[in-house]
Amino acid sequence: MFFLVPKLNPDGTWFDALESHRTQSVNIEFTSDCNLRCSYCAVSLPSYAGTDMSSETIDLVYRGLADRQLEIVTLNGHGETTMIPGWPQKLKPFIDRFPVGMTSNFAKRFSPDELDAFARFKSVNISLDTSDPALLKRIRRSVSLDQILENLATSVRQPTG
Repeated sequence: MFFLVPKLNPDGTWFDALESHRTQSVNIEFTSDCNLRCSYCAVSLPSYAGTDMSSETIDLVYRGLADRQLEIVTLNGHGETTMIPGWPQKLKPFIDRFPVGMTSNFAKRFSPDELDAFARFKSVNISLDTSDPALLKRIRRSVSLDQILENLATSVRQPTG
């Protein structure tokens, strides 16, 4: 979901961050869903239900930011953005217009379209609790260190031809 926290001006008045001409970065939570059920995360609770931002809201957020000269737009919040079906296409306007970044768990097998999208990012942070495969499995449950490493290896290969 997309939340804006009101900010306080030095004079004590409130302003909307999207109304500021000084906005440098924006973090957008397009989904609160995740493919993992980490032992320490709220997503692992039986009552947790993740939701995706609607296409209409994604468009509305993009239009609200389109004219800004942002230094970075972070395309994730609490959830795993790569779980949104067709995320590279749905978020293409952001990827085309802004320097973008994302934190991902890199735990699912990425398609060529997803890897191409990542290649255009200004930054990609990989959320990884440990490099010990057995401990990682206990903490994150449905994750494979081999899959994360495969995604890394695939994403850094140079195109041929």
